[in-house]
Amino acid sequence: MYASWKGEYEKALDFATKILEALEGGEDLRPYRAFWHHQTATTAFLHWKHSKNDIFKSTAISYLEKASLTSSNITWLGKLRSQLSGVDESSIPENLPTQDWFLVIHELLQKWRIRGGNYAKKISEFQIKIESQEAKPFENGLDLLGKMLGAKTHQWPDDGAPDGVWIFGSWYAFVFEAKTDENAEDGISLKTVRQALTHEERVRSDKLIPDFMPCSTVIISPRTKVHNLAVPHVKDLAYISHNEIISLFNDAAIALERIRMSASGSSEEALQSEIVKVYTEKYIFMKNIKELLLKKKLKDLPS
Repeated sequence: MYASWKGEYEKALDFATKILEALEGGEDLRPYRAFWHHQTATTAFLHWKHSKNDIFKSTAISYLEKASLTSSNITWLGKLRSQLSGVDESSIPENLPTQDWFLVIHELLQKWRIRGGNYAKKISEFQIKIESQEAKPFENGLDLLGKMLGAKTHQWPDDGAPDGVWIFGSWYAFVFEAKTDENAEDGISLKTVRQALTHEERVRSDKLIPDFMPCSTVIISPRTKVHNLAVPHVKDLAYISHNEIISLFNDAAIALERIRMSASGSSEEALQSEIVKVYTEKYIFMKNIKELLLKKKLKDLPS
């Protein structure tokens, strides 16, 4: 930083890249890597402005892209990279935790056994649970569905706690408030909204996700409107119907059946490629799940 202030940009760039090399490692260092990717980009940008050498402009763009990928919840990094490069920010690929995702699905397949009748028995058992209007069976089905989709999950035993959480590596988390036991005619209540608004804080206070990781709260309900008293309080809560969750379970079950039929004798690398292919075709890969769960906001429902 001092070298940069003195105008010794090449020296500063060398220091910054060495710091980044030292920060390679676990997820706990991810925020520091994001910061130093940005600092390195800034130094390269200043070097470009003073030297007029376009190599350093390309270096700045590269490090801004890395900073954006490392901090998916800091959206202005992508915008900054887009402005400097002249390339639309939607072209920047998301840094998905594919290995973590695969390991969850692989563990589930091994637990259920790839061959034999245990798989069909488990699917049938959890199909009943995911379709249930009763709270506890549905929550168990929701937990299993998260694993089928490659998410790490967590369940709480206490009343008032979230009804489940899906955690996709260090990329994104979704915490749920499920009201499958309510009648469909009424609106989603103020009590439900207030309860849901506490769930992200519970996930973070229980240290289930790192501080930098984005987390969205999703209400699952057969109701299709919001009670008038709840409307001013909905904030950014997302909504998905019980029927859509059932449909998602069915798609995941079909995808796993296809994988199960071709999994025997496959290497882990080949199996991972096959799962990515099948889940992408069924629109249940991580990006698709995020789109599905966040496409409808509570504030967009009628009252």
